[in-house]
Amino acid sequence: MDYDTAKEQFESAREAEKSAFQRIRRRLATNRVLRNAFDRSYGTAYTRISSIPRVRHRLAPYLDDDTNVVFSRSGTGFSQSAEVAMLSRLGAIRNKDVLLVGVEYGEDVNELWMPHLPRRIIGIDIGDYEAGWRRFLDDPSNSSVPIAFLKMDAAMIGLSAQSVDLVYSQGVLPHITDVVGHLDNASRILREGGTYYAFCCPLWRTFGGSHVHALGYNHLRLTEAEFKAQATALEDGSSWWLELGLFNRLRFRELIDAVTARFDVLRIGVIESPDGRRFRETSPEQWRILLEENDEEDLLIRLVSITARKR
Repeated sequence: MDYDTAKEQFESAREAEKSAFQRIRRRLATNRVLRNAFDRSYGTAYTRISSIPRVRHRLAPYLDDDTNVVFSRSGTGFSQSAEVAMLSRLGAIRNKDVLLVGVEYGEDVNELWMPHLPRRIIGIDIGDYEAGWRRFLDDPSNSSVPIAFLKMDAAMIGLSAQSVDLVYSQGVLPHITDVVGHLDNASRILREGGTYYAFCCPLWRTFGGSHVHALGYNHLRLTEAEFKAQATALEDGSSWWLELGLFNRLRFRELIDAVTARFDVLRIGVIESPDGRRFRETSPEQWRILLEENDEEDLLIRLVSITARKR
């Protein structure tokens, strides 16, 4: 099975798990006008209120009272378009050279990035997307700025030193096994004052962090062989990442510490797992067992966004 097939099966399985309300909400989110209006209004207000230190401490007491932590219990306020708009407000995109790590076919380039007027875009991916890149580049309507696609490992970014202003990734960092190599290379290629951004989803120890959402926390409770057998039996594409070992398994604090050692962290976005909270409420004894080897923050924090600046 290749990556595209596994991803399609995985996303279909996840969509089937959603309630009717969630599916309707997802369809509305594909409408750019409605999505942007939601992000600017309710989404922004929700994250602002949830991130007030005293409110955040009540909702997520495991988090520090650091003022640069933005919190959401459901993911509201952290859409990809909202995060890119946040980077634009920081001055990280306009007239800047942008590196997109894990660009796949480049499908998001026009909608997400062109409105913010970057000077140049470089998209890299370890996958075999060359045919799709050629189709993209051959279509004159697809990009209003210079763009290049390169097949490249995110842990060994082969670009010149101080050649870009923003390194951006969405859902890639948890699958980079050599995180230190990736961060060192990101620091090397960034110009002084450049921005590093990573949206990490999901973290390994959370509910479904193995990408096998249907099996919850079983990846922490079973042997690796037992869990792989369960995941393979689902036949939903979710075992693809497991078979290739594409998880670095860093804990939340380990991930933050690795970035902090190389960059000045400006903002940490934390999204909790609703399914993890539900498991804690409905299975207190199993939760107690999980806590013997895992911190509550690692069990509950599903997604993290990190915005940092090169020193």
